[in-house]
Amino acid sequence: MVSFLNTAGAQLAALRVARGLASRGWSVELWFLYRVGVGDFSGLPMRVIHEGANPTFVERLKIFMSVSSALRRVRPEAVLTFLPFASVVGQTAAFLSRIPVRIASLRSPPATFRMGMRILDKLCGSTGVYTGIVAVSDAVAQSVHAYPETYRQRLSVIHNGVQTADVADSQSHARESLGFPPNVPVALVVGRLTAQKNHTFILDIASKLNSVVVVCVGDGPDRVALEHDITTRNLGERLKLIGDLPFERMPAAYRAADFFLQPSVFEGQSNALLEAMAAGLPVVVSDVPTQSETVACKAESWGRVLPLDDPSRWAAELERLADDELYREIMGRRAATRAKAFSVDSQIDGFETVLCAGAVPGFPDARPASLPREG
Repeated sequence: MVSFLNTAGAQLAALRVARGLASRGWSVELWFLYRVGVGDFSGLPMRVIHEGANPTFVERLKIFMSVSSALRRVRPEAVLTFLPFASVVGQTAAFLSRIPVRIASLRSPPATFRMGMRILDKLCGSTGVYTGIVAVSDAVAQSVHAYPETYRQRLSVIHNGVQTADVADSQSHARESLGFPPNVPVALVVGRLTAQKNHTFILDIASKLNSVVVVCVGDGPDRVALEHDITTRNLGERLKLIGDLPFERMPAAYRAADFFLQPSVFEGQSNALLEAMAAGLPVVVSDVPTQSETVACKAESWGRVLPLDDPSRWAAELERLADDELYREIMGRRAATRAKAFSVDSQIDGFETVLCAGAVPGFPDARPASLPREG
């Protein structure tokens, strides 16, 4: 169960987990509580509870009632939720419907949630509405270190998995098919056009580039403002917005690019980042803990991690990657090596373990050893 339908990272992760479980013999349905956009989720039974974006308070109550009614009819053995609204609404409905296993997937630090959802999520996790909580990274798990013990004892960490995809196209053909600019170094950005992905900072980076063109894949509520800023700042030659691409076209997008850029202000663990690394792209990312965990940890570095206070450093790094072929190849190999640590099989193994165990308190794998306890 996912809060809303569109083509963002949580939805892709939910689809990947659902398909992985189905391939191992689980009977799986994919539910979205409301619709923001479109997405290809074929191959699985799917339903959208509310056909409309930005539901009102009354409509959210109706969604809760509809979910409760549907759960009582279907009577699943387990409900697995992605994103805060689905977790709070879906798992409360599952609790009242006496669904025995109720796992909430924590996709980003709760501090990034709206205040009401943050309070309700903490309450659900602390009182047993959730029987288990899966954090997508160690950094996300660490972000709740001050939460009650009853919340943290239900916590496990299951990283995202990434699949590599062979692309027969040459880079030039991939660029032509996707509308990428030809014959220039391309820095790829993938993500919804929202404040989280920090596109205003990308504008600042683009303004300092000489040879590199930034291509942004994705759509969202900030598009109109970004298009206005690109025009106002005369950055049309340095920054391109090409909108959403279907999931199956993303391997071609990575093939068309020379390196990957992600100055997000927060992440859980970015699917797009893992996919870019698996495709062998050098990566340049923000120094938020969840990004550092993936790209640079334990004295190892598989990419460049930079602070969000100096766009000139980011621009200089992109220009260096464009100018120095050997450096670009080394950083690409490092990224691809790191991506091998995040397999889809391991991701599905983790969810199967948590689902089969019921994520009961005291289960040996229910909490990462590094997660601090109160006191």
